Amino acid sequence: MLLVHVSDTHLGYRQYNLEEREQDFYEAFHRVIENAMTEHPDLILHSGDLFDSSRPTPRALLEAARITKKVLERGIKVVLIPGSHDMPKRKGIPPHAILEELGAIVLRSSRPYVVIGDVFIGGLEYIPRVFREVLLGKLRELSKKAEGYNRRILLLHQGIEQFLKFEHELVLNDIPENFHYYALGHIHKRLVMDYGIGKMAYSGSTEVFSRDEYEDYLRNGKGAFLVDLSSEIPEVQKIDIDCIRPHLIKEIEVSSITEFIRKIENIKDEVTKLYNSSRKKPILHSRIIGDMDWQQLRRILVERLSDLLLTVRIETLPKEVEHQEIRTETINIKELMYKRLKDKKKTELAYTLFNLLSCGEIEAAHKLIEKALEGEA
Repeated sequence: MLLVHVSDTHLGYRQYNLEEREQDFYEAFHRVIENAMTEHPDLILHSGDLFDSSRPTPRALLEAARITKKVLERGIKVVLIPGSHDMPKRKGIPPHAILEELGAIVLRSSRPYVVIGDVFIGGLEYIPRVFREVLLGKLRELSKKAEGYNRRILLLHQGIEQFLKFEHELVLNDIPENFHYYALGHIHKRLVMDYGIGKMAYSGSTEVFSRDEYEDYLRNGKGAFLVDLSSEIPEVQKIDIDCIRPHLIKEIEVSSITEFIRKIENIKDEVTKLYNSSRKKPILHSRIIGDMDWQQLRRILVERLSDLLLTVRIETLPKEVEHQEIRTETINIKELMYKRLKDKKKTELAYTLFNLLSCGEIEAAHKLIEKALEGEA
């Protein structure tokens, strides 16, 4: 089986509230799928955040429906999972349900796997860290269900500590090792590694969200992965797109307006080259260092470069930053709870629940609540 793995397309995202940026995300999505179809895959996997919101705009829904219909008409199956952006925060169906009506397959807790030929494909919607134990239980169930199938794929939209230090839900060892391909989403940078009996991969986002991501894009590209499951260990290759809007990242140290204007003229030459090569107005990220009126500097920047730039993002820093020790009082959460509840017993219960949930001890928290309710009966 030949499959394409794509993720984090964030349809409907209007960065900086600019229509051009929203269009960039639609264009990247269409381009990556068009490029993917030239490889004649059997299957396209989308590992979360197809939409930027769980309540996408009609335009975003229309763009997703059009490309999904086009793919399905070519006889290519489509399997998706909801991500952290497009999974409803409360109970309800995700916007992907519209694509199910067209024939796409949406995996989530209510339908966690599908078998296509001799390939088992398991997948879960994004599950927050507070429900970590629930997530681990579902992973164990999928691992057991997958046993006995010739080829096994797992779709997840979660952060893993080894790749996302502070906002992860899992550590690497939490993930079952009996799958041949792990199609992951949530991290916007491309990553591929050996894991268990196969390959684990984040295909990354299809557009750039920040200047850090742009630097990674210059090194690793943007697009999707083409995965060949026919060999013992899957072969993973890049499918790149070339429609990414250019970004220019500049640090400008200035001590006078004259010096600043001279440096802006030099930047103008670079902006012109980027515009001429892509036919898209670049985004300028500028860090200005110096003790000057930043509003005046911004006016000069805009006056001299606005015809060639889509937008300017400015960060200003004084030439010398003095580091001062800032003293803060420790926040006593238990004391704050008591001030609110005005009852020692209720405060103890609330504080204990807070600690259990902070550690991901969901089952223990449920038992404590049940015990408390029994005491009131």
